[in-house]
Amino acid sequence: MGRIYCGTAIGRPYPITRENLALVAAARIERVEIAFYGDAFAYRDESAVREAERALAATGVASKSVHLDFGDHYDFSSLDEGLRRRAVEDAKTALRACRALGAAIAVVHGSDEPVADGDRAGRLGILNASLAELCQAARDNGVRLALELLPRTCLGHTSAEALAAVKGLAAETIGFCVDTNHVNIREDPAAVVWSLGRRILTFHISDNDGVDERHWFPFEGVIDWKSFMAAVKGIGYEGQFIFETSGSLGGDVAGYLEELRGRFDRLMAL
Repeated sequence: MGRIYCGTAIGRPYPITRENLALVAAARIERVEIAFYGDAFAYRDESAVREAERALAATGVASKSVHLDFGDHYDFSSLDEGLRRRAVEDAKTALRACRALGAAIAVVHGSDEPVADGDRAGRLGILNASLAELCQAARDNGVRLALELLPRTCLGHTSAEALAAVKGLAAETIGFCVDTNHVNIREDPAAVVWSLGRRILTFHISDNDGVDERHWFPFEGVIDWKSFMAAVKGIGYEGQFIFETSGSLGGDVAGYLEELRGRFDRLMAL
């Protein structure tokens, strides 16, 4: 296993400001993943992107990944061609912002939900076509796409389906974001790591009860973190763990970040 950096999602519930990034740095958290969803960050505004770039540089925190928008208004597998087209074109704008921020990975959701069983195969084909187009935009901006494994009926809710979604697309341009809180609903997170191997570009880290996503801190749910870390080490992963546990300690940002770093250190000790 190579070096793994400690990271956190930022933008929701707390914005990407110099003050918050200073708290991130003080907690020895090395990376942030900027949320481009839910109006958390104005990535379409060049002045906002420049200000975020300056804030990152001033605090020494790196942003190596962003999380593109998602939801019923932003679905790359949508049967509504107008909606799908708008999502693809806006994602291209987001990918251009990645270059300015120094982000080399853009996390993408394959679909909104629910996805009916009868629509699943057709929507996987639509998703694959959307991702193929976005791969070209990603290459143009020096970015790699990371398709996130999702919960419930979303497309990509198993490792096999995630692989099907990227069939025929170059591994140099698109890989996977393994969200432990999502995959633990249907599969063993360690088994998913072994299955996807070197195509894993990043991780979203949180725990759950095995029933639905909960976004708890590691060691608060049922995930077998020892076997998970053995798999991460076994594939020689080098990159980042982005904690998606925001809000676990309410509005105490400094306390939350301190607890986050402690949980990361526990994982690294396994």
